[in-house]
Amino acid sequence: MTLSCFIFCQSRLSTVFFFLFLYFFLPLRFKKKSTVCLMLVSIFITGTIEYVQYFQNQGLLFSTFARCANILLVQVTAVFLCSYRDFRALFTGITASAYIRIGNVICVLAWTYLHSGLIAIFLLIVANGVSLAALNRLICNDYKMEMDMQTNGWGPLCLIPSLFYVIYYLLGEEWPPNAQRTLENSVTMILLLFLMAITYVLIFKMLSKQRSDSELEENNQFLEIYADGLRHQIEAARQAEEKMCMLRHDFRHMSRMILSCLEDGETEKIYEIFNQYEGDAEGTLRMRYCENVVVNGIISSFAAEAKDEGITFDIEVSLPCNFDSINEFELATVVANVLENALNGTKRIADSAKRHIWLQLYPVKSQLILDVSNTFEGSIKISPTTGLPISERGAGHGYGFKSIQAYAHKWDALFQCSIDEGLFHFRMLTKS
Repeated sequence: MTLSCFIFCQSRLSTVFFFLFLYFFLPLRFKKKSTVCLMLVSIFITGTIEYVQYFQNQGLLFSTFARCANILLVQVTAVFLCSYRDFRALFTGITASAYIRIGNVICVLAWTYLHSGLIAIFLLIVANGVSLAALNRLICNDYKMEMDMQTNGWGPLCLIPSLFYVIYYLLGEEWPPNAQRTLENSVTMILLLFLMAITYVLIFKMLSKQRSDSELEENNQFLEIYADGLRHQIEAARQAEEKMCMLRHDFRHMSRMILSCLEDGETEKIYEIFNQYEGDAEGTLRMRYCENVVVNGIISSFAAEAKDEGITFDIEVSLPCNFDSINEFELATVVANVLENALNGTKRIADSAKRHIWLQLYPVKSQLILDVSNTFEGSIKISPTTGLPISERGAGHGYGFKSIQAYAHKWDALFQCSIDEGLFHFRMLTKS
């Protein structure tokens, strides 16, 4: 195998692994078939340019132009295929370019010291294949979740894979002849691989820490909501007890009025007195939406807030006191997050007559159905990755959506968000 043929085969296989990385790690904008076709087109165009570069001897200027053109083409393809047209797509594309350097270095070292192109190409396939499988298994889901939830901060992160990419070409531009002449370049490239691996481990450790902080923020958010619900119930109980004491105090006066009406034969007046007393007594009853204290406290809190905001809140809830399979606090957190989003979306409507929220939560066999709908104005974007609406309030928000996704993953729940003629619908099917 000639040197030109070896470099060409190495580059083509690396490009294939580059696009495999994008396929697994990017939230794709298009359907699978369309995505694969676009990738194949990009592979063909870059391959054509490299064929002319390596086999037609067009000179250094053309070689430099060809390399820049191919880099630009694959990175533009990465951004084009991604659902997000920002630094998240660029970071993934540059990371893919840095990732395939692992196989390239191993491949070149094998060519240099083993003098076998077939073995070198085989080791490239194994190294990139194993690396891709490990990354896909260990970090792919978390990576996509971070892309979906964190919209800021990806620009500075692009510097890390970019620096590795640049250093690789500065050291390895003349490879393999340069590696054959100086052993130091080989050692440097191996150390660079270790440094890149350690750096990425630290990056994802940082992201993991960030997720932990987000979960802590989410738990604090739930405790605040739950505390508000309990305060509302306590206040309602205090008012009801106070009113009941007043009714008991007035009961003897009512008895005297009834006796007086009986003596005068005014039965209609007696009916009016009983109706009035019955209405006052009903007003002292605390509103209980379900038997579960935790969920009932959450719903009561949002019902009170909806009333203050002039929002019509229709509630149909039937829940047992305890659950057999799921954690009631986690379910209450989901209910709280969904209702908070519904309340925030509805109260932005200028016309108070159009403010409306519907809540249904009831068991069906061994499962629960949560159905929340609300009116809204403006536009809502739903993430193609999570299926949840994307927060437009920037950093520090979106934790509620992550909580819903984490709950669905933990309890194998199914959820769906949809928009229909000015109504936003959230439906979830979960264990009971």
